[in-house]
Amino acid sequence: MIFPLTHLLVTARLFSGACECGYSIKHPQGDSPIVFTDRLETKFSQLHNISEGHDWVAQNFTVSAADGRGNFSKAFLPTNVNTRGTKSGDDSGDDSGDDSGLELRYFNDTQEIDIEFLSQEFDHDNGIYPINLVVQSKKSLEAGYDASKTGSFKRVRLDFDPTDAFHEYRFDYLPGQVLFYADGKLLARMKGGDMPSSGGHLILQHWSNGNPLWSGGPPKEDATVTVSYVKAYFNSSNSERQSQLVQQCHESSEETSVCAIYDSDNDEFDNAAASARRVAQGNFVWVLIVGLIMPFLQLSRVSLGV
Repeated sequence: MIFPLTHLLVTARLFSGACECGYSIKHPQGDSPIVFTDRLETKFSQLHNISEGHDWVAQNFTVSAADGRGNFSKAFLPTNVNTRGTKSGDDSGDDSGDDSGLELRYFNDTQEIDIEFLSQEFDHDNGIYPINLVVQSKKSLEAGYDASKTGSFKRVRLDFDPTDAFHEYRFDYLPGQVLFYADGKLLARMKGGDMPSSGGHLILQHWSNGNPLWSGGPPKEDATVTVSYVKAYFNSSNSERQSQLVQQCHESSEETSVCAIYDSDNDEFDNAAASARRVAQGNFVWVLIVGLIMPFLQLSRVSLGV
C-alpha cells in the first residue's frame, strides 16, 4: 500500500536587512548572548504557492516499506501541500495513528534532531498529549533506529492540546547540546557526544507507514497538519556565505546591529537588546521556531498558512 504523504525540504538563503551582524539568544548556561549570523523566516500565509519562494521544496518521492521500517510504503506528493491565507481548523475524530513529525534538522539517519507527535498516543478524554523529542545517533542506529533505548530520547506530556490551536515548537541546537521548547517553556535538554556534529537541512513531514511501535495507522480518513510559520536562525557552514556575512557586519553603520530573537511569535525584533558587533563562526548551530496545529486524525495533507 502506498500512502500519500508530503515531505518539505528547506534550503537556506542569504538575507539582508536591519540585523547585519546577526540574531541573538540568551546563553542557557550564562549571561552572554549567543549570536547567529543567518536566518530563514517564512510566513506561509504570505505565499500563494510553495514554488514562489526559494526556501521550501515540496518533494516527490517514495519510500518502500522495508526502507521505512514499516508495514506500508510511503509516497510523498507535492499535490498534498496546500497554501492558504486564511486560518482553518482541523477536523478531529476517533481515528489515531500517525507521525505528525517535524524532522526539523537532518543530515543523515545518525545526525538528526526530531520533534514528533504520534496521534495514537493522544488521549483526549484524559487530556494526555505526549511529544517525542529525539536525537538520532550512532547508538540509536545500533539499537535498530530506536532512540528510546539511548539517552537521546524524551517523551514529555504537553500541558495543552496540540490539536486545538496553534502552538510554537522550538529547538536550540548548540555545540554539544540540544534544547527543546514548546510555547517558550523548556521541555528537555540533551547533551554529550551523541549530539549532531555536522551541518544539515530542515524538513517538515507528516506520514504513516503502519508501524505499530511508532506511527501506527494507516488512517481511515484524511487529516491536515497546518503550519503557520517557520523561523530559523543559524551559522552557515558555507565559507563563502560566512565571508559575505562578516563583510556585511563590518560595513554596517548601525550602532546596534544584532537583533534579539523573541521566545514567541512576534513580528518585530528588539534591536536594543544586544549590542555585539562580532559575528560568531565555526559552529553548526541553529535556533528553529515552528508554529503549527496538529491533527488528531491520520495525515494525508500538509496545509501552510494561517
